[in-house]
Amino acid sequence: WSDRNHHKFEWKNRTVEDILLNETHPGLMLEFVAARDIDVGEEIFINYGKGWEEAWNKYVKDWEPHPYDKSYVSPSTLNEHPTVLTSKEQENYPYPENVFISCYVDFEAAERYSRSIYKWIETEGLFDRQTNSHPCEIISRDALGFYTAKFEFFTKIVYGLPRKAVEFSHYPYASDQFLPYAFRHEMEIPDEIFPEKWMDK
Repeated sequence: WSDRNHHKFEWKNRTVEDILLNETHPGLMLEFVAARDIDVGEEIFINYGKGWEEAWNKYVKDWEPHPYDKSYVSPSTLNEHPTVLTSKEQENYPYPENVFISCYVDFEAAERYSRSIYKWIETEGLFDRQTNSHPCEIISRDALGFYTAKFEFFTKIVYGLPRKAVEFSHYPYASDQFLPYAFRHEMEIPDEIFPEKWMDK
């Protein structure tokens, strides 16, 4: 078990029923500790348990394409495309329902301009903060590949967006890990790590 402050050491003396009934926030932490030095670039593997491995092998053996495969597209695949379709173009060639378009814009910098149309600027750290990524609608694309976009919660129209400032993202709970046929299995933890009070009789 972890020795960090966020780990509730006293829980080991309580029953599972007591914890579930009276606690509303996580309080247990496990730490993976290397038994030897890890070389630079060395890959780390975690053993999820024999049951997990058997279930995975069976999943791979029995796997068949699902009808949803035809409609699901990963945002990373769309982000590799050099061009993003405008909202008008999407009427004939819509994007998959599991993704939406975001634009990286520094709204704080844009608010300092009084005009209703704002030319995109790459401010310092723009792409380092997810808070600068906002759902947007692509209005147009010029001959040089720059985009004009509007936003639901921002009054200004932004133009001059380069392709790198426009990206696709998953809607909440719409990534491939939430597909109904995705592989799921609990990680197995050795029984001896748990306090006796927590064990099934």
